[in-house]
Amino acid sequence: MDASTPGGTERRMPGEAGLVFNVSMLLTETLGSRRRYELESAEFRYDEGRTPVEGSVRLTHTDGAILAEAWLTLEVEEICGRCLEPFEQALMVELQEEFWPGSHPLRREPEEIPDGREGFPITDSLLDLQEALRQYVEMNRPMQPICRPDCAGAGAATAPDAAAVTESTETPVDHRWAALEELRREVR
Repeated sequence: MDASTPGGTERRMPGEAGLVFNVSMLLTETLGSRRRYELESAEFRYDEGRTPVEGSVRLTHTDGAILAEAWLTLEVEEICGRCLEPFEQALMVELQEEFWPGSHPLRREPEEIPDGREGFPITDSLLDLQEALRQYVEMNRPMQPICRPDCAGAGAATAPDAAAVTESTETPVDHRWAALEELRREVR
């Protein structure tokens, strides 16, 4: 089944155009009409570079808008919070957003987004997922990324054993805390 029939699936070509969809026909069809796309190596512009995106996108014609639902996987470059080395962080993004046309698809008259509704713009009948995906990627990035679960952190290979350090060195006590230190020793 191709994308021109409701509920059809279309394979998207690699590249930046993989995240831009022409919805001119979908906007003129009945409410509930759908298109489904499978993305293979679509390019997502992120920070200063580009990263491939794979997954599926479903577009549904709603009351004056297009509901975009996407299940995507991609990798973004992060800096490990422990060892401070760069690494590729795999992300799975589940996106659900409304996109609104700036004008009616047949009459070409300007249209406003109804009060109480939000969404992203459809420009010249093109629905571009770039900005919505960027926002979802930011929400899905870990607050403290870690390159691997067993990462010991920066300088772990050259750091002395912690147990040996506590046995061999006794930190001098600030004279202002001497009374509390003596009380701590008595309680032991």
